[in-house]
Amino acid sequence: MEYFIYKGIDSRDVTGLIVTSLPPVVRPKMRSRIDTIDGRDGSTVTELGFEAYTKPLKIGLTRNYDIDNIVYWLQGDGDIQFSNEPDKYYRVKVLDQVDFEKLLRFRTATINFYTQPFKYSATERTRTIATTGLTSFEIRNAGNYFSKPTMTITGTGTINISVNGLQKCVLNLGTNESITLDADKQEAYFGADLKNRKMQGQFPTLEVGKNVISWTGTVSQIEITHYSRWL
Repeated sequence: MEYFIYKGIDSRDVTGLIVTSLPPVVRPKMRSRIDTIDGRDGSTVTELGFEAYTKPLKIGLTRNYDIDNIVYWLQGDGDIQFSNEPDKYYRVKVLDQVDFEKLLRFRTATINFYTQPFKYSATERTRTIATTGLTSFEIRNAGNYFSKPTMTITGTGTINISVNGLQKCVLNLGTNESITLDADKQEAYFGADLKNRKMQGQFPTLEVGKNVISWTGTVSQIEITHYSRWL
């Protein structure tokens, strides 16, 4: 049976709802800019990043459905898993209002999920490293594209963070202070407090395969999530 999991709710657990067609697995399109310069042969193509795109999901109704429950669930944004890729999840948003009148009349409808270009592991867990006695650790990006992890570092004073021997950033922390470096959002914070002033340099990213994260200074703990991603 085909199914999907959206906002932590499994479609198989929604009474009266069935999946009639899952979206295909596709590679997102690269955005680009083409520049032509007078007097120069050819053109220059600049890659600008991957586009978000739409994943259409077709659903149907069977007996004992609760349309209000389905309407409330299939809106907004969240993470989604599809049964044809059960070990991955996407970040999506429902932009178009679902035609539930058509769903009630014909018992079928299409949900268009506006999908961010990358997908992430549904089974990967947060790694927590107690760094006492350590100055580095290894972590693996199991995906097929460089990743932008979220790292929460707890320490004191000036801390230099490097990845694979290349210095990425310098942190200036108080006593036993924590800071979260979110490479995807390009923000430094902890909880609701912004801490961009306490960080200088680049947000650490991870290449495909093995990476070594190292540091100098006083670090007591590092937590890291979203360290693998795929196209």
